[in-house]
Amino acid sequence: MTAGVSPPRRGIGFARMGTTMRTTRTLALAALLLCLTLLAAAPAWAQRCDLRIRDLQPVQTTSVYDPYGPAPPRGFHTFAVELMDGNACDFIVGIDDGENGSSNVRRMADGGGRLNYELWVDGNLRQRLTDPVTGSAAGTFSGKLNGKKNDRVEFQFYSTINGGQAVGAGSYRDRVTFRVYSIQGNGIGEVVDIRTVEVSTHVAAAVQANVVVGGISRQLDGSTSMLDFGQMQSGAARSFDLEVSGNSGYSVTVQSDNGGRFMDRTRSQGVPYTLSVNGASVRLDRPVSLSYGGGYGRHQMTVTLGDVSQALAGDYSDSLVVTVSAR
Repeated sequence: MTAGVSPPRRGIGFARMGTTMRTTRTLALAALLLCLTLLAAAPAWAQRCDLRIRDLQPVQTTSVYDPYGPAPPRGFHTFAVELMDGNACDFIVGIDDGENGSSNVRRMADGGGRLNYELWVDGNLRQRLTDPVTGSAAGTFSGKLNGKKNDRVEFQFYSTINGGQAVGAGSYRDRVTFRVYSIQGNGIGEVVDIRTVEVSTHVAAAVQANVVVGGISRQLDGSTSMLDFGQMQSGAARSFDLEVSGNSGYSVTVQSDNGGRFMDRTRSQGVPYTLSVNGASVRLDRPVSLSYGGGYGRHQMTVTLGDVSQALAGDYSDSLVVTVSAR
């Protein structure tokens, strides 16, 4: 009976060994697949660019912009791209058109006011800065870092504001975004760093004025004009116009050297006169200041002689000093 029992035990033992072998093969295959997966992923991870934009400061195009002055000098700005690990990287840096820009025009804003400006790759101001995804690659910066940690590439760019932009006084701002892209093969790869900076300037309150005498206009900037009465007669009147344009309110100050009197050369004889501005009489015994709103204004100033019957023969004159100031 012992011999009859033994074969089944051998059969049971064989079945268990077979189960064990199948389990072992399955585990070995899973481990092999996992190992291959890790090996396939490792090269892509190792080649990823780890770059940072450094030393990028707010862009102040000019400290104060005068709408009636010449274009301010160009601004000069710098930044760097730094390698954070030991992997070699080719890269490209692009700059967008800003929060207020459109159609390849950059603008700073203050309320509803817009002030055009530009950022340039080169000091000759021939190539504006662009983003390689939305614009020309010619307007970008490119570089290569060869695998030494904390190595960096320095870049410089320029800013300009065109003169003659009649915008209101105030603080104008925009925000532009710098993006660093990796280069993969012959194409642009992923964005590896982003920095957004403010672009700003202050627009001064400013006015420009001209005096028009006898149809001839002269800029009110230290110039002198003559209002000639010829042979004086009581009640004779002569007029001139003051044209003012500005981006803010302004004041017109008028001062007579002789307190509203024509004086002869000896200053012993005088002839009184009056001055009206836009039809309203103003006193000349002291400086007078008149206030107006912004924009364009044309003011007619009329000088009217008083009684000349008692005046002795001679040449008589006075000087009116007209000053226009932004408020």
